Parts: sequence; structure tokens; C-alpha cells
Amino acid sequence: MQLFKRLSDTRAVLTNKRTDSIGRRIFAIIVTAMVCIAGLGLKGAEIGFVLNWACGALFSWHLLFCQRKVEIDLGSTFITTTISSVYPIAKQKISIDSIKAFRVDKDIGRKNGYKLVIIFDETKAPYGFSFGSLSSMSLLASQLSAFCNKPLIEMSVP
Repeated sequence: MQLFKRLSDTRAVLTNKRTDSIGRRIFAIIVTAMVCIAGLGLKGAEIGFVLNWACGALFSWHLLFCQRKVEIDLGSTFITTTISSVYPIAKQKISIDSIKAFRVDKDIGRKNGYKLVIIFDETKAPYGFSFGSLSSMSLLASQLSAFCNKPLIEMSVP
């Protein structure tokens, strides 16, 4: 779940709920412990085991240090999403000026899931920005809509 945090009149960030972060870290520590224990038996191991161990080590590394940061800056008119681990992995900028509206849709890929969709003009497809429960996505959509001064399109069917 993303939490909207206003830093000033022109800047805001979306942060993860603390329990989400703690749960991911606990899972990462378990995976890291398993990788370390398996690493003790690498001496004389076959190449397939070593490759599997290396993939597990990389996965656990990213679980431990991966973070997603979303910044909304009305001054520069961009919503910037940065995903990083120990090094930057991806960065995406969405121009606030190109956003026509926000909308919450049912996510057909998830049983009880919903998604916050950013609507652009007719030439650009809508973009699924965030995923979660109906209440959390409705709250986030209304906060982003108010902060960015863009319309919020109501969902036709809950």
C-alpha cells in the first residue's frame, strides 16, 4: 500500500507502509540465510548448483536493498518513480501536464484487486500506476487528484 505524504505545497512523496517493508525484509533475511548456508557447500559443487546459488544470492541481495521511491514535484511538473537496489535499476518520469485525469479500475488480474490508472490524451494508453484494495486506491487517487489539480474520474462499477 502506498501512503501519500505531502512535503510542501509543491512536493509530495509516496511511501510504502512500514509493515510492507518489514515483511519484505524478514523474507529477504530468510532467503539470504538459506543462500549463505547453501554457499557453505559450494566447494566441489557442480556448475548447475553454483549457478542456482548465484541466482539466489542475487535475488536475496535485491530483496534486502530494493526500494521504490515516487516523488511528485509540481515545480518541475513531473512524477518521478525510481527503483534502486545498491545501484539504480529504473527511473520513470511522467509529465504532470500530460495527465488528463486519475481513475480507479478493477484489476482483472487480481481477485479483489484494484488499480490506480493515470489517463493521458487519446494518443497514449492509460497507465496502471499503483495496485491495491479499493479503499487504498480510492484514497490515493483522490489525494493525487487534489495535489496535482487533475480530475478524478469515478469508477462506474465497483
